[in-house]
Amino acid sequence: MLRMLKTLFIVERTDKKTLFALLAIAIFSLAISIYSYEAELGNPIAEKSNDSLTVKAALNKFQVVDATEDGPGSPLYKNVVQQDTSFTKQGMSLKVNRPELYLESALRLTQLRKDAFMMDEYEKIADIMPQMIENELDYYYYSYLSQLETPPPFAAYTYTHFLMYLLGFVGAFWFITIAIYSSNIMIEDFRHTTLIKGYPIAFDRYVLAKVLVTWSVTCLFLVVLLLFSVPYAFLGEWGSLKDVIAIWNGQVQIHTVLSYSGFAIGYMLLLSLVAIVSSVILNVLVRNVYITIFIQLGLVALPIMFPRLATLAPWYPYHYVNFPALLRGESLMGADPAELSAWMGMVILTVYLLLILALVKWFLSSGRLQRA
Repeated sequence: MLRMLKTLFIVERTDKKTLFALLAIAIFSLAISIYSYEAELGNPIAEKSNDSLTVKAALNKFQVVDATEDGPGSPLYKNVVQQDTSFTKQGMSLKVNRPELYLESALRLTQLRKDAFMMDEYEKIADIMPQMIENELDYYYYSYLSQLETPPPFAAYTYTHFLMYLLGFVGAFWFITIAIYSSNIMIEDFRHTTLIKGYPIAFDRYVLAKVLVTWSVTCLFLVVLLLFSVPYAFLGEWGSLKDVIAIWNGQVQIHTVLSYSGFAIGYMLLLSLVAIVSSVILNVLVRNVYITIFIQLGLVALPIMFPRLATLAPWYPYHYVNFPALLRGESLMGADPAELSAWMGMVILTVYLLLILALVKWFLSSGRLQRA
């Protein structure tokens, strides 16, 4: 078995498709690192300037009136004016490097938004203001930082923050990428079983070896992705693995860069296995690369086309392939909110993986392969 794994890995790593995929990932990672630095991605001053535009857009929904406490403006209008003032304070505190003042105004802003959700006529501005879960994530994030003895400086260019952004961006498309890459994993073997009948191991063990080797190549993809993102650190600052991020995972949680990155990488490796084994079973059934890809993409697109499916069938595994969206709490947004979480996704995807592995084993041992 070990000799078989070694042989298959040598064949796989020299395959033109694999070499092209590795090159594409390296170029992508390097390009997005340089672009993110040049575009000042993560620059808090620029980000707050962009966020304040939503408040100014909300103000345009109202007729200009006196926003003082005794003025004729509605409570919602006065609330939005105070939000605009909080944004101004945040911008000034960043420019003069006053993290305490920044955190104070940030918490004030989250409280104002929380109050606004309950006010009359909020629906007038609901489409341009942050969702409730987004505000909760901000509140917990800034509350955590405000409890530190020394609030961290809000540096513009840190590799650790970029790393979380990179894993979140790539993680959204990871399942689709691996599903396409592995779509022909067993096509030739299932079309021409005589090609491997001379191997001194059972066919089901050969299939398992192919799955493990393909999965190991996807691990190599992740290594290349991370390795070629390191230039960002030399352009800017390294940051700290103790920096934090607020996520939704059944409840709002605070994670460090290290724990978030570890969770994201583990989730991506699980998604890789699910995509690869799904390709195996589809190869058995349809014997066609394009139909395999079409079915995989269709299964992923189903929850997007029918959002209500999240409340009707929360156990559907393809709700959970875009884990960065789950961690942002996007399942709680929209007309049909559902409390889906990434932890729930890991459990459901693991069970789903075991089921399709059992199905593959049944197909191979029941003679279904030879009859197809």
